[in-house]
Parts: sequence; C-alpha cells; structure tokens
Amino acid sequence: MKRIAAITLLLALLLCACGKPSDTPAPTPTPEATPSAPISTPAPETTPEATPEATPEVTPEATPEATPEATPEATPEATPEPTPVVTPEPTPEAPVYPEVEGMICVDGIYFEPRPAVDDAALDRFADKLTTLKDKHFANNKVYYALIPDKSWYFRDNTDKYFDHEYIADSLSGKLDGFTAIDLSGTLTGSDFYATDPHWKQENLSATVSALADAMGFTYTESDYTANSAGTFIGTGLSGKDHSGVAPETLYYLTSDVINAAKVDNFQQQDFTKVYDLAKFGTNGYDIFLSGATPLTVIENPNAASRRELVIFRDSYGSSIAPLMLESYSKVTLVDLRYMVSALLPQYVNFKNAEVLFLYCDELVNSSFLLK
Repeated sequence: MKRIAAITLLLALLLCACGKPSDTPAPTPTPEATPSAPISTPAPETTPEATPEATPEVTPEATPEATPEATPEATPEATPEPTPVVTPEPTPEAPVYPEVEGMICVDGIYFEPRPAVDDAALDRFADKLTTLKDKHFANNKVYYALIPDKSWYFRDNTDKYFDHEYIADSLSGKLDGFTAIDLSGTLTGSDFYATDPHWKQENLSATVSALADAMGFTYTESDYTANSAGTFIGTGLSGKDHSGVAPETLYYLTSDVINAAKVDNFQQQDFTKVYDLAKFGTNGYDIFLSGATPLTVIENPNAASRRELVIFRDSYGSSIAPLMLESYSKVTLVDLRYMVSALLPQYVNFKNAEVLFLYCDELVNSSFLLK
C-alpha cells in the first residue's frame, strides 16, 4: 500500500509539472498514505506570562568580611586636650670670660685671690684704733664698720678669699667703746665692679641705710639721680693682659645736696666739686672726691643743723661719703695711709664730732699701712 501511495503521489507531481490540470481531485490520502514522519500536533497555545523587562543583573555588592557589629565606643570621660608640646628655646650658652693672669673670675666678676687672715694684723688694727680714740676723741661717739672684700661673696667658688666673718668676730672683742655696724648683709658680689675692687655707688642704698639707722642720720634714697660717666676697665686688671674683657659703665649719683656741696681737697685746692670727671680717663674710680688724698673736707651749706662727722677711711669712703652728707654740715675724711696720725690735731677738729672708722677687709689685713 505504501508503494501504491508513493506511485500515486509521483504521478500527481508529474502532471503538475506538465501543466495539465487534473480533472480528478487527488484522493485524500488515508492515514496509510501519510508519510512515515509523524506530524507533531502543536501544543495548545499558551498565553505567555508577561516577560518582565530585562532587569539588569544586579551585581551584588561585595559582601564584606564578617565585620563585627560596631560596638558603640564608650564615651570617654572628659579628657583635657593634650597640651601641645612646646619645644623650649635653646638655652643660650653661658658666656665665656677671658682669663686674666693672677685673677679669679666668677660669672664675669674678677677679683684677686686672697691670703689667709693675718691675726697679727688684726691685733695691730685694733691697737691703732684704740690709741686714736683714747688720744683724740675719748668722749665722742665712735663707730666702726668693716667692708667685706669682694672675694667674700664668692667663697663658694674659691678657697682664696678673705674670711670676713672671722675678721669681724676677732675684732668684736678688741674694740671696747666702739659701736660695730654690720654691713655684710647689705651687699652682694654684683654690688662691686666687675673689673675693679671697689663697690658701685649706685648700689649702696642698703649700706647707707644701715649706717643711717645705727648712727641716726637721714638718708633719702629718692633724692638721688644716677648719671653715666662712661665705660671703663677698673684697676683690678691694671697692668694685666685684659684683652677681650668687656668694659663696664661707671655711674655717679647727684642730688641737690651733692650739687651744692663744697669740697676742700688737701692736695687739690683748685677743685671744689664732689665729682672730678676729668679723672675718668686715667682711673675711673678717681672721679669720686678726686681720688686718694690725705685729707678731704665736704661742707653742706644747706644742712638743717650744725652736725659734723669725721670718717677714717680708705678708697671705699670716696664714693659713700657724699651719700652721708644730707644730715651733716661738715664731713671730714682722713686717710691714714697718706697722713701721719701725729698731724691730726693740726688739721682735724674732733670737738662734738661723731667718728666713724670705715675700712675694707684688705686694709684691715694690711694694717701696717696705717701711719
């Protein structure tokens, strides 16, 4: 049957190809005439679900590694803001002071090394003062004040200093009838010139006040004005190689009393002022009362009363005596290094005068110089 069907189909095809219509309709193929390939019955048409718009694939964010849940930080107690670290400015290097042969230098202040105190010199000094008192002013008020050597104030830096405490203690039991005035606490090492052994006049307020309290005279610090004489290198370095040592300023004090005072210098009759500035160029400290001289008399024409003072002194007295003038009508300065004691009655009137011995430790230890 399959064969007949195939032949029939072939004939039909040939007739179509020749253009002759076929009067007889082609027989409807029976199932047997159906080609062996089965015809698929289409599945019932299914309404497709609405296809969602193409949603771009979302690239999942990289899942972080398991991060522990953030534990809320404990609110710290109010911690002060850290103090910024301040870098300190570099400490300036300590100045270097040049060495000067034979001198000791501490913090830029030069002084000579001192020997041990000479006990025999102390005895001689006490004997000299006692003899003068008994002979010339036994009934006067008599005071003595010792000026500590500059080296005393640097005793922690050297063992070559004058032991002022030893000198003062030794003399205290040898000067009966004298009133001692302690000046050691009124001064420091910086109250002396750096290059000269003497004290600075502008630094003597506490020292003059101590004398005034003990002796009962008036001292008004506010009355004085400091004036610069210029810069100088003091006698402490004289004759030594002091190259590189800085000069220092020398000041002198003026007041109405000092400006009005009249000075009679035993060796310099033509100069009558307290300060001799012409001497500054040769020896700075000599501007005070024209320097060393056997006898100097200062008169204060404006003194409120007739009161006199005699000072036995060394060179330290030149700068402090003008500051003691306020209460005195006359101050006489005697330097026994240059004047023989036997001449005192001829030149000094001690009647009703107060007497002050004012000497530095160096002279006490060299008392043979007192004539």
